[in-house]
Amino acid sequence: MTLRRGVCLIIALVFILPWTVCLHAQDDHKPQDTVPPSICLPRNRQFHKNHPALSVRLIMRELKPAARGHYLTGDHPYAVWCIRALRSLTGQDFAAPTRLKLTAEEKQFLRPDDRGNVVFFGTWMSRDSIWVAPADAQAAIIAQWREWYKKQGQTHKYLYDEAFDWYF
Repeated sequence: MTLRRGVCLIIALVFILPWTVCLHAQDDHKPQDTVPPSICLPRNRQFHKNHPALSVRLIMRELKPAARGHYLTGDHPYAVWCIRALRSLTGQDFAAPTRLKLTAEEKQFLRPDDRGNVVFFGTWMSRDSIWVAPADAQAAIIAQWREWYKKQGQTHKYLYDEAFDWYF
């Protein structure tokens, strides 16, 4: 009888216990705490708000240049959404120079300063239309974000500012 109990105990430990631990782990895991796909998109604002430092770390991995150009409503590149999310979570923004000649519209919306620095993207608010900077400026801006994160990302006081209109 003791041997039989021992075998039953072993079976319970090997098969049943891991299954119940898994079930309890699933119960404890809240849906709003799971890392969402496409972390940069606005549908993930609640996750950003609940986990700002983690969100920034994940968004930093997503940063890649987008194709230069003019984009209309509903067609904004993913990289633009990443910059928007980073700006809202950190309060930071960066600009960089481009070696390429800007069109008249790019000059208007990418806001070059007297040193030729432009922003990653510029928005025509009333049209929900954006212009994405040339690739060299985008790459430099992404490098600035990564450098900022490397130096200050671990100690920065992240605050998801709901009043901040991160779209523009």
